[in-house]
Amino acid sequence: MNKNKIMTLLGITEEDYNSLQFDLGMSYLGKICSAAVIRKELSYNELYWNWWKSQWNRIDEYFLEGMAVDRIDTKSQFYRLAYIHYVEIHRKPHLVTDRFVQDEIANDYNHMIREIIKNSINKEVL
Repeated sequence: MNKNKIMTLLGITEEDYNSLQFDLGMSYLGKICSAAVIRKELSYNELYWNWWKSQWNRIDEYFLEGMAVDRIDTKSQFYRLAYIHYVEIHRKPHLVTDRFVQDEIANDYNHMIREIIKNSINKEVL
């Protein structure tokens, strides 16, 4: 599982990993939604968090593919440098240089937003 590989690679705990995932998910909402009411709605929406975790996993795969994990000296400054890079590509997905991954993130985002809107409309109709 990539989560365990990432935690080992970065020298972080599961709590650290989950906190980072949540904090950056909330930060991302702050960047894409200027309206507090929409940000709040999305922050409680299961579709948003499922989408966020899906994109997170894609970026984790991208990160791991770019690392020569078998040749890492874990006693070096690697932890710090890898952690900084890891956070940056999750904070700014446009830094992912793989065009296919970028396209998947954008397409999935559009699909997730459409589903949230559709579900909101259906709730109001009922």
